[in-house]
Amino acid sequence: MYKYEDTVLFTDPHGTPFAGLDPTTPLSLPGFPALPAASFPGDGFGGEGPGGIRASLDPEGLALDTASKEGGFWISDEYGPYLYHFTMNGTMDAAVVPPNALLPLRKGVVNFSSNNPPIFDKEERPDPINPTSGR
Repeated sequence: MYKYEDTVLFTDPHGTPFAGLDPTTPLSLPGFPALPAASFPGDGFGGEGPGGIRASLDPEGLALDTASKEGGFWISDEYGPYLYHFTMNGTMDAAVVPPNALLPLRKGVVNFSSNNPPIFDKEERPDPINPTSGR
């Protein structure tokens, strides 16, 4: 039986928490590749809130970083599909972009959105619905 001990909140290098929302736009952060991000109104779920743009993450895999003295861990992401390195406190400090052939393109532009509407707007759909290449 497992016993809950702690949670690590994933944040970008500026301390902004990642979103679990479907990415609708790329996010540019100095020193990093364009990251899958969600641009959302309110709280992102149809409620009140400030809205904003946050890097999105759908974690799929975990590997402890035993090679570096600082430690940390690597997380694989389904949205990107990217690999992210996080410090022990959950701050992203590296991102690895896959080869171009895996990046999802719509109309020749990287677009990470799924073909599902965002939770806050059931009418919004990407154009075209499915990427023309990539994942």
